[in-house]
Amino acid sequence: EEAEAEEDEYDSEEEEDAADPDACAIKVRLEGKKKVHELSMNADDSLSDLVDALPGAKVEEDEEVRITCAAKRLIVKSTDAVAMGKSLREHGLAPAAAVVVKIGGGGKSSSSGEGNG
Repeated sequence: EEAEAEEDEYDSEEEEDAADPDACAIKVRLEGKKKVHELSMNADDSLSDLVDALPGAKVEEDEEVRITCAAKRLIVKSTDAVAMGKSLREHGLAPAAAVVVKIGGGGKSSSSGEGNG
């Protein structure tokens, strides 16, 4: 008579405080601002969804958005439709990550030495 009840612990749905496996806590800081916004996303949300969820960030049609995650060495520009369509999980941003979002400034790049080749 071996009790094999140990594996059932993980299936019980009663524990509401247990983190949702798809829950994704993203800390977002807009470049140039000090305030950090904590967004509760879903791991299957795309980076586009993340940009849409940004509070107080108005993104114009032609404006470029850059999402940077230093911990993951991730830099995604909104012009990269494929990367923007990938989920937070695919980018390794689940279950939690801190990112910096830069809006605009795509045209006025101050870095020199571009276009050498």
